[in-house]
Amino acid sequence: MKTSFTDIVNVASIGKDNPIKLNDILPLAEAEGFTSAKRAIKKVMFLGIDLQNDFMEGAPLGVDGSIQDMERTLTFLYNNAEKITNFSVTVDTHQPHQVFHPSYWIDDSGNHPAPYTQITVQDYNEGKWRPLFYPIETLNYLKDLETNNRQPLTIWPYHCINGTFGHSLEGQFSNMLYYLSVARKAPVVVINKGQDPKSEMYGAMRSESSTGTFNIRFLDMLAKYDTIVIAGQAKSHCVLTTIEQIIEYFSNDPATLSKIYILEDCMSNIAGCEAMSDAKYQEFRDKYHLNLVKSTDNFLD
Repeated sequence: MKTSFTDIVNVASIGKDNPIKLNDILPLAEAEGFTSAKRAIKKVMFLGIDLQNDFMEGAPLGVDGSIQDMERTLTFLYNNAEKITNFSVTVDTHQPHQVFHPSYWIDDSGNHPAPYTQITVQDYNEGKWRPLFYPIETLNYLKDLETNNRQPLTIWPYHCINGTFGHSLEGQFSNMLYYLSVARKAPVVVINKGQDPKSEMYGAMRSESSTGTFNIRFLDMLAKYDTIVIAGQAKSHCVLTTIEQIIEYFSNDPATLSKIYILEDCMSNIAGCEAMSDAKYQEFRDKYHLNLVKSTDNFLD
């Protein structure tokens, strides 16, 4: 890389206002002289999951360890800039009145549920919590979650509200992402997820509702790459569910699954979910033969 790491990012500003402007650094990317993504012999896709300000420590839904995770992610991208050819990101995109936010629900006293409250079919039937929107569809959704053994409906703090600072890609990641995108002449593929007010969408490939459909266009595109590298937040929720959905879609294609590399040291769990998450990732490795690696490993050589 001709441009130094510190000219592209400022790690002290992770999760904060971005002091480095794209208009100052993107002209430098043109001078890197990288082979364009279209002409590269080996195609390597980096998939960043929900690397947004609201998931950084200190934010409304900040994940403990996310700032250090981000620094390692940035270092990995910089150190492997000549090997990674393409980039995609998922972006949690919400409004306040969604089934997993407090303002969607009310009790008999007019109170909204506190963040991290879990709401069940029994709660609904007993009138403990009442939806202000889509009552029939909401009850069906709760039944759907329980019938299909999905994660229970959790009320989260307001987060990733469309158009806010928290919704934006984290600033230093954005700098590195678009710098490398310009250097590779490879537009970033952006997947906005979570707009349906009646369903959570942890995974990027489909919603939690059993009626949700796969993002077939993206998945089929993903399969064309020689290597797929995944990092993001949170390890126990959106990253985990996205990987589960990829596994489900490619269940009869072990060759594609074997091309997936998960950067374990570039993601962290939501507190209290560590045991469940660790068991799932061990299954990803042992049963489906995905690769669990660290950002300092030389697996792209």
